[in-house]
Amino acid sequence: MNWKKAISSVAPILGTAIGGPFGGMAAKFVTDALGLPCGADDDEIADAVRRDPEALVKLKKAGFDFEVRLKELDIKAKELVYKDIDSARSREAAVGSAAVNNLATFLVVLVVIVLIGLGVLVYYDKLTAMSAIEASIVTLVVREVFGKLEQSCNYFFGSSHGSSKKNDIIKDLKNPN
Repeated sequence: MNWKKAISSVAPILGTAIGGPFGGMAAKFVTDALGLPCGADDDEIADAVRRDPEALVKLKKAGFDFEVRLKELDIKAKELVYKDIDSARSREAAVGSAAVNNLATFLVVLVVIVLIGLGVLVYYDKLTAMSAIEASIVTLVVREVFGKLEQSCNYFFGSSHGSSKKNDIIKDLKNPN
């Protein structure tokens, strides 16, 4: 069991923080929750998670405690994600490479080509004549191309507001207070 994945599944904010600028503080919450000395290594933490049947409950509580501590420090949980995104964009600005812009342009052109190809297949009624394997390949290609375009748009414009709103609704449902 990868203990970092376990933490991310039960305490997402704590899991995100482990690899970020608040990693030391997050690690302290993890080691305290598991009763380990400060500075415990990955193997010690993984062993503690495997040995203790209550480890995930303790980590979930540590995640809540960590969020409370962040709020006490006037640091919003969303800032962790924004800082991660910002660091990628800052790096891009500092490097000054056109690679990301070229990749995004390539993806838009690729989407147009895929849409034209699908239009041709529909116009000549070739979609219905495809075997199941051919149709699966077309579906896979279309999903991948549009998925990469979505990632590119998220890089340039940020994640959708609807996704953030959905997360807020879920949080409200979990904590009705």
